Amino acid sequence: MSVLSVELLFTGRGGQDTLDKHRTYTSRYEVITDDPHDGVQVVGNAPGVPPLGSSYPTDAVAVVVGLEVEQSDDSPYLWYVTASYDSRPQMEQSVNPVDGGTLTPSDPAAFPENPLLRPAQWQFTGQDSTEVVTDWRPVDRLGNIIVPTVAAWAANTQYTPNDIVSNGGNVYAMTADGVCVSAGSGAGPSGTGVGIADTPTAWAAFGAVSVGDYRIKGSKVYKCTVGGNCGVNGPSGNATSGILDGAAEWGWIGSGAVWGFYKTLADFTGNPDERNYVGVVSSGGIPFDPPAMTEVSKPVLRVTMNAASISLEYLVTMYNAVNASTWRGIRPRCAKILNIETGNKFENGFAFVEVTWTIGLNKDTWDKRILDAAYGRYWYREDKATGTVSLKPENFNDEKGQPLTSPVPLDGAGGKLPAGKPPVFLRGVPRQTNIVDFNTLLPF
Repeated sequence: MSVLSVELLFTGRGGQDTLDKHRTYTSRYEVITDDPHDGVQVVGNAPGVPPLGSSYPTDAVAVVVGLEVEQSDDSPYLWYVTASYDSRPQMEQSVNPVDGGTLTPSDPAAFPENPLLRPAQWQFTGQDSTEVVTDWRPVDRLGNIIVPTVAAWAANTQYTPNDIVSNGGNVYAMTADGVCVSAGSGAGPSGTGVGIADTPTAWAAFGAVSVGDYRIKGSKVYKCTVGGNCGVNGPSGNATSGILDGAAEWGWIGSGAVWGFYKTLADFTGNPDERNYVGVVSSGGIPFDPPAMTEVSKPVLRVTMNAASISLEYLVTMYNAVNASTWRGIRPRCAKILNIETGNKFENGFAFVEVTWTIGLNKDTWDKRILDAAYGRYWYREDKATGTVSLKPENFNDEKGQPLTSPVPLDGAGGKLPAGKPPVFLRGVPRQTNIVDFNTLLPF
């Protein structure tokens, strides 16, 4: 006597859910035996038929409360089993585990507690860690926080990317690579949006220029180094000095640049999170290398909950995972799975897994930040002989033309960080970090 096969049928399945979350399901199985004398007990206990008390595949709370076994009219070897699931199994009476007596439904112990119905247990703790300081609030010698002001836009001033100025009640940030200078006739950036032009006077043929004058020709900005009357064609090229133009000479200082509206001056100065933080550099304006570190205490959430089962695939997915989207009000990548503890248990006739998730919370995300510094860089260069383009290394040298003995800060685009500029920290998500949907994969 043996069972040859058990197959879940796509007919006979059903379910019901009520407003008070009382759920019931049915599933139907086809069982084939090799002996016509096999009975209900053999068929009901066949491997593949869910045993009494086992959970519904997609609802761990609902368990098998009954198995209905019937033989097919067509063959004594063919049987059908209907499994009934209930999220609130009711028993007319049960046996007292202490004295073996019969318990009635009115007795508190008549219905053994289902561990899978226990609510999740929440606990908050803290955890200290060390992080890179990317910016800070400057403090004076008396211990008072220094509140920096926003410099007003000024004519005849050279600006570079990431500079912030105020003009006309608004705050503007320089967004394009290059320089932004005014010959004094312009009024600076205005309005909102991006791509706000603020460039010097256009170069004109035969015009008279003086040392220090700025002119833009095409998209390039030039500074006059020798005064005189301009020529017919005007300056061109990227030489920083000695560009002849009639009696005048020029030096290229960059391409024309643009501003982007940031926010109103009132909003900017009224937000301490914006006005009180500056890049972390030494008194000489050079970023610290290695970067400054600080102790940070982060909240840690521990949630313990019982589950019918847990797979190895789930554990691999959730370890080192951060939330891909907002989860319980926590912004993306601000919650990280630090650990998952599991253990098999058996209580009140139920086998289950006790799972504890340890989740670290970080308001500034769990992204990694690395100071942008190096001994050199790679550039795309064209081999004129072959016409191919490839990456070529370029080492930085000191003032004497010697290779550097320590890395220099970079500007985030492969160039050396200009003096006085805040350090640039490259930010990213390591490949070892899994970005997953906590709303789907966490059961609480």
